[in-house]
Amino acid sequence: MTTKNLIKTGKRISVLILMFFSSGLLLGNRSKDMKDDGRDTAFERDTIFYLTFTETFSRDYVDVYINNKEVVKNACLSSDLSTGLTHLCIAILYRDRTYYACSSPDGEKFIKLPDSCGKGINVHISYNGMLVEFKLAKNKGKYIYIRSDREHLKLIQSHRIFSFY
Repeated sequence: MTTKNLIKTGKRISVLILMFFSSGLLLGNRSKDMKDDGRDTAFERDTIFYLTFTETFSRDYVDVYINNKEVVKNACLSSDLSTGLTHLCIAILYRDRTYYACSSPDGEKFIKLPDSCGKGINVHISYNGMLVEFKLAKNKGKYIYIRSDREHLKLIQSHRIFSFY
C-alpha cells in the first residue's frame, strides 16, 4: 500500500468512528426523553395543543393557518372508515420561548409560529373553499378534534384524549 492509500483509509476509518460515536451520543440523549412505551416526554411536555382531524372527511381539501402562518397547504383528507381518523394531526408547541407547529406526516419539520401566539391561538381552516376560524383556549383542554358534517367544521376541545375504535 502506498502512503496515499493509507491516508485515505485512515480518513475513512476516522469518519466511521466519528459517525459511530456521534450516533450513540444522539441516541443516548434521545433516550432520556423517551418513556418505556416509546412516547417522547419532551415533545408531550412542550405541546400545548394537539389538533386531530377526525370523522366524515371524504376527499376534502384543507389549508390550515395558525395566527396567519400557513402550516398545512392543500391537504386532501379522507377519514379512515375503521378508526374515524384522517392522516392529519398538528401539534402546537412552546419551546425556548418560541411557538412551533409540527404536522403529520411531516413530523420532523417544525414551523416557527408568530409571537402573537402568546396572546392567543387562532386557527383558520380553509375547508372546500370555506374559511372557518377557531380560537383555542388552554383552559378547555389541549386535545382538539375537528370533524366535518359535510356542510361545516365542528371543533371539540377536551382535557382527555378521545378513544377511537
